[in-house]
Amino acid sequence: MSQPLLELDDLAVRFATREGPVTALHGLSCTLGEGEILGLVGESGSGKTQAALAILGLLAANGRASGQARFRGRDLIALPPAELQRLRGDRIAMVFQDPMTALNPYLRIGAQMQLALRRHRRVSARAARDACAEMLAAVQVTDPGRRLDMYPHELSGGMRQRVMIATALLCKPDLLIADEPTTALDVTVQAGILRLLAQLRREHGTAILFITHDLGIVAGLCDSMLVLRQGRCVEQGPVAEVLAGPRTDYARELLAAVPRLDQPGPPPVSMAGSAAGPVTGSVTGPVAAAIAGPGRGTGIDTGTGTGTGTGTDPATGADAPVLSARGVSVTFTLPRPHPFAPAPRLQAVVDANLDVRRGETLGIVGESGSGKSTLARAVLRLIPPTAGRVVLLGRSLQGLGAADLRAQRRHAQLVFQDPFAALDPRLTIRDIVAEPLSVFEPSLGRDAVTERVRQALEDVGLDPAAMGRYPHQFSGGQCQRVGIARALVLEPALLVCDEPVSALDVTVQAQVVRLLARVQRERGLAMLFIAHDLAVVRALCHRVLVMYLGRTMESGDAGAIYREPRHPYTRALLQAVPAVDAGAARSWESATAALELPSPLAPPSGCVYRTRCPLATRRCADEVPAPREIAGRLVACHHADDAGLAA
Repeated sequence: MSQPLLELDDLAVRFATREGPVTALHGLSCTLGEGEILGLVGESGSGKTQAALAILGLLAANGRASGQARFRGRDLIALPPAELQRLRGDRIAMVFQDPMTALNPYLRIGAQMQLALRRHRRVSARAARDACAEMLAAVQVTDPGRRLDMYPHELSGGMRQRVMIATALLCKPDLLIADEPTTALDVTVQAGILRLLAQLRREHGTAILFITHDLGIVAGLCDSMLVLRQGRCVEQGPVAEVLAGPRTDYARELLAAVPRLDQPGPPPVSMAGSAAGPVTGSVTGPVAAAIAGPGRGTGIDTGTGTGTGTGTDPATGADAPVLSARGVSVTFTLPRPHPFAPAPRLQAVVDANLDVRRGETLGIVGESGSGKSTLARAVLRLIPPTAGRVVLLGRSLQGLGAADLRAQRRHAQLVFQDPFAALDPRLTIRDIVAEPLSVFEPSLGRDAVTERVRQALEDVGLDPAAMGRYPHQFSGGQCQRVGIARALVLEPALLVCDEPVSALDVTVQAQVVRLLARVQRERGLAMLFIAHDLAVVRALCHRVLVMYLGRTMESGDAGAIYREPRHPYTRALLQAVPAVDAGAARSWESATAALELPSPLAPPSGCVYRTRCPLATRRCADEVPAPREIAGRLVACHHADDAGLAA
């Protein structure tokens, strides 16, 4: 048998701290052959990244590695720093998790990429630039020559990650270490990166150590896998065998936590009228109102009265929506490129309509830049919409003064994407959760506030005894629970969740989704849930609104859309979701290529999705598709009734 490309033997990592030595990795042993892909799986803190950093000699100053990491028979742990540096970036390369922090913000992309190539290959500046442009094209970065002259902040997250991969591949390494390279990326961008890595293995024989917490990715990409828990290997073997019959409880927990497209959705809303919406029955009530456009057929107060009850929609006889929006558009005016040029205008949201009722969750999905978060902020008047009308609890938000608008906002609270950035590190957990009370209920005494905080923390599964601690003393999942407790302490009618689980481990993600579902059932909350991962949305949302470049592509009942997507973009999003099942594990290979989104400053004519759509025709370029009811949902596509689309 040939010698393994990489062989880890009893690899351990320890850190010296004030409290004594801390072991992050306990005796890891495994092998990786030429052209193989090994998945290193586990939650945050399991030791995955420390194993990779130990292999490359990149541990922090207080870290020490022991054991052996043999690369082509040479022990990397025992190599002198100079020899190890000659291997790094040449025969072994690494793609880091966050490309924005891994790339130098002060250097242009081309200058950064050329550093590794000129160090290890000693080529001319011209030859290095040509090689960089060629590699960017190979990883499907459009207009590579122009990209070389751009700075990292001028690229999207997916483009930055492709730049990282291209840089790592310039010297054609034998081993690529990819540390969570798709975390928090859009599912279509993730699918493109997974296809790229699979192609690298096929065409160049590159071996890949793929670090992740997502078993769906492992199922579709890796040959073998190794499961870490608290620095120890608890299970390893061929991917198909481990996924088909995991031997440990922990591996079974990870597998069960993976969101699935075929999982049952949330139970139907039992409250009167709450399950109604623009997806059931004939084209009447809210469906007709959405088609009719702003100001017609909603049965909802359009004035600025002081009522706060939900009222009744006379068109359906059901409870009126907690939140209703009609014809909402948001346009930003950007700085002039030069004094005599017209100011560019960016249409972030175009003519959006939505309803959310008590006990119901509406999922807003789409790639980054589709307008999801902008729409949510516009309906809450956190940014001013340029057109449209929004009604919250029977009261129009248009024309309200600052004081009235602020008072109305207590009924609608936000949960943000990044749990660490959303919490003030200088405040205790008690003060963070109590902050809304100090704004909206300033007359409450200190004991009453503490009691409300205690109840809110208990509601989200946190120990109230920890309210004197600070955010840095909690995990990411716990910080997200604190953010949810802060949003719930005022007992709002509407909860807006903006990508609340995209950066969390799959098990923590599942816990937060279950928490939100439980709180909704107990309180009858209406929820807007913004996400790019349709598998997560399936577990929580009753209805779905799909956005692309600011426009609504499809909206309706979640179950119907998942069973039979009628818009090509919805279909592409669903195909891009990695599946754990062996038969569907590589569904992302057939997903629409993750081409770069057109610039929102110059969107395509007609249907904005046509430049990426396999069904596009001349009509798609000439005519903007109007939303129409197809198979019980609203679809903005000229080909929505084609038989092949629903196959």
